[in-house]
Amino acid sequence: MIEDITEISERGVMVTPALAIDSETKAKGEVLDPEKIKELLK
Repeated sequence: MIEDITEISERGVMVTPALAIDSETKAKGEVLDPEKIKELLK
């Protein structure tokens, strides 16, 4: 979990929640449903 505001903004995230997988931001500003998260993890 990233809690440092500087690191969050360096990743281009200006709204929450956000999801990063393998250091790549996959979603920001929305709550994903479980099926969408499963797709992103493939």
